[in-house]
Amino acid sequence: MVGKSIILDEEEYERHGREMGYSEELKEAIEKGMKRVMVDIRLRNSPFEHGEIWKLYERYLKQVGEDREKE
Repeated sequence: MVGKSIILDEEEYERHGREMGYSEELKEAIEKGMKRVMVDIRLRNSPFEHGEIWKLYERYLKQVGEDREKE
């Protein structure tokens, strides 16, 4: 099953850009990075491959459990 990708927080990014005076160079770098991430998501490259996501999630749950045991 293929899902739909949605870009969130675009308004917040634009507001921060105005408030903090993002340079054109920074905006271009951010856009380039976003395009790269969207391609990786579409192609299911690491870390967006379903099996890898589950492995990372299981590793996270194990770490959280170990951290709670230390408390």
